[in-house]
Amino acid sequence: ICAAAARSASRCACDTGPSRRFGENATAATTLSSTRAHEATAVSGRRFRGGRDIAALRLMGISRSSIVKSIIVEAALVAVLGSVLGVALGWAASLFVNWYYQALYRTPLEFSIVTPEIVTVAVSLSLFLGAAAGVLASLRLVRTPPLVLLGR
Repeated sequence: ICAAAARSASRCACDTGPSRRFGENATAATTLSSTRAHEATAVSGRRFRGGRDIAALRLMGISRSSIVKSIIVEAALVAVLGSVLGVALGWAASLFVNWYYQALYRTPLEFSIVTPEIVTVAVSLSLFLGAAAGVLASLRLVRTPPLVLLGR
């Protein structure tokens, strides 16, 4: 253990090497993957039941642009929810990793760190990909004839 960590009983100021980068990368990967897993689950569920809803809206005379906008808003809301849940899961996983390895090695060093930069990247990526998925899904759905969406 380096002298700075022993004195302050917190994160080692001189530890800027590969182990710190590994901890930050592992935390980022956990946060991003949990965010994407939640969003993929929500989007895949929407894919299987959304066709009939879109067909009904189209047959009622709702414009294509209104349908596209509503799907994009829905995808953005799912992305926000996925981001919040992903950040919470990443933070909880970071706390668990630190608790486990600090007890295992009897050290005050932090093994996993959730920084504002990691959260910003994860949330930004989630929002961008969620909106992009909404745009692609909505364009595919509004270009398909309503009777095909109904399975007729």
